[in-house]
Amino acid sequence: MNIPSNGSEITPEWLTAALRDAGHLSVNGAVASLRLEPLQDAKAVFGALYRLHLSYDGDRGQLPSTMIAKGPSPNRESVAIMQRIGGYRQETQFYRLIAPEAGLRTPVCYASLINETGDAFILLLEDLSAFRQVVGAALSAAEIEATVRGLAAASAACWRKASLSTFDWLRNVQTDTKTYHENFLRAWSKISKQLVPEGFDDKRLGAEIAECFLRNHDLLGADPQTLLLTDVRAENLFFADTAEGVETIFIDFQFLRVGRGPTSLSSFLATLPDRQVMEEGLVRHYYACLRDGGIQDYSLDECFHDYWRGVIRRFVGMAGILATVDPDSQQGKAVLEVLDQIGPQDMTRYADLLSGT
Repeated sequence: MNIPSNGSEITPEWLTAALRDAGHLSVNGAVASLRLEPLQDAKAVFGALYRLHLSYDGDRGQLPSTMIAKGPSPNRESVAIMQRIGGYRQETQFYRLIAPEAGLRTPVCYASLINETGDAFILLLEDLSAFRQVVGAALSAAEIEATVRGLAAASAACWRKASLSTFDWLRNVQTDTKTYHENFLRAWSKISKQLVPEGFDDKRLGAEIAECFLRNHDLLGADPQTLLLTDVRAENLFFADTAEGVETIFIDFQFLRVGRGPTSLSSFLATLPDRQVMEEGLVRHYYACLRDGGIQDYSLDECFHDYWRGVIRRFVGMAGILATVDPDSQQGKAVLEVLDQIGPQDMTRYADLLSGT
């Protein structure tokens, strides 16, 4: 069926057809009315979000009165990046093929559609507004630990999962090495003065980061492999308070990869302001959760080494986006904010830790 190019093209008739095709609405029910509420988010670099307020005629089944529609960014530059790296296809296929067995709490997906060229898509998702999201403030210790548990559960659930290798849209992290390295070198001259604190030689620091990345990155794609979430940050998390404690709900799956599990953990911890204080304990917590999930063929030393490699990967990959995105644009400023949070001066510490491996 056709895919709306923007929110204004989403109609009750289109929703009725999409929800019927996905098996969530019977022929005895229909979407009767729709009110579209655009959701503005300066950090939504690669997508556009709308809340759909719905009413129904006839049998609505289990369908809610609100849901979230996610589509391409209105920025054509962002769309071109997603088309080139397959980001929209990864997210739509994740909801279709992986989410039910990924070990993660994710939004219920009511429909997942994408065109052949991968530049137009739409997801109809559970509205998570009833849950807590932490924006503009530090995550609590309970929220951080819950997220680490969720990432470990996903790593364990997909550990050496044979089906992952059958998805041609899901790439190994090793395929990023050359592009990440080249883009980082291109971007660094544009952004280093904005990121590197006084007292650091920005050219030397950039060279050291690039060299360490190139020496270590391919190791993240080696066996044992699992599903990787490489864009885990507060903006992509919701939290539910349950009888068992805090539960993390994960969103945004445009940057999936296959590789060593701690890469997902690195993606998350690299965005925390107190990373250096917490990271050793949280890596150990992740590892303990892996063991609880049945993973016995992976050592704690391997886990730490892969975590350090993953932090450097996160920094280099995010910086490389600015090889093709204007740092002064809305998208560029959002990327710079993430990079500043990671802290380029910290990368030399990880390089030193990895120097003997």
